[in-house]
Amino acid sequence: MPQPPGTCGTLANSVGTILLFWNRSVQLGTFTLCCLLWGFGPSYAAVAKHPVAHKKSVTKKRTVVHKNTAKSKPRPAVRPATRRVAAPLAPVPTRQQSGTQIASQENFVAAFQTVPHSVQQAKFWESATSFLGVPYRYAGNTRQGTDCSGYTSTVYKELGISIPRAAHQQFAIGQPVSADQLAMGDLVFYGPSELTISHVGLYLGNGKYSHAALTTHNVRIDTFAPMLGNIRFLGARRIVPTLGYGASLYSTDSDTTVRSLGNTSNLNVTEVEGLR
Repeated sequence: MPQPPGTCGTLANSVGTILLFWNRSVQLGTFTLCCLLWGFGPSYAAVAKHPVAHKKSVTKKRTVVHKNTAKSKPRPAVRPATRRVAAPLAPVPTRQQSGTQIASQENFVAAFQTVPHSVQQAKFWESATSFLGVPYRYAGNTRQGTDCSGYTSTVYKELGISIPRAAHQQFAIGQPVSADQLAMGDLVFYGPSELTISHVGLYLGNGKYSHAALTTHNVRIDTFAPMLGNIRFLGARRIVPTLGYGASLYSTDSDTTVRSLGNTSNLNVTEVEGLR
């Protein structure tokens, strides 16, 4: 069948045009690629040859730029941590007794040797008076330091007799004794009320008793009195009934006691207030 005139020539021309455009496009792409490779080739080659050195140089450059552009405040100096150590507590000062008081105590203690006494009484007297001058120490019961109930319990312990440690427990034992019948070895108790026993001492005779006084900070001999400041005498307990029998130091109101001890008018021992 005959084709229309000019058809084959038109088709050939179209194909030739497309091929020419494609050839030009390929050439242009090849040329562009070569230019790109020519421009970036040395940099990529350097990175491939020395990747670590290149990375360090870039990092250093960034650091320098950051330091030059940023305005950072200088950090304050950090002080080393210091440990605070509490200052040691000062020892409780012992209130000094006057020369008259010391002489009175010594005369009173020495006078015991001039009156009749049993072996048990001598042992009690030696133990009780050996504590004179010992510093007051809360919860202590030795000759390095003692409190009131520690003093009384230790004296009886040295006699071979065990009594409770606390003052209120000692108040609950023994035989009750009135103030006008006190004898050597009796425990005398003080406090604001019978429900609150705050102090205990050892009756020695002739209206005197020994105790560990908190206010004077030592063991000493004082005059027995029904009232001592804001606390009062609550009662006495006799632990050993035979300890005071037959001794000249039996009663607080005995005239023979004063005569047997000689001149005791200078026994001006200060009464202790606020005892514990």
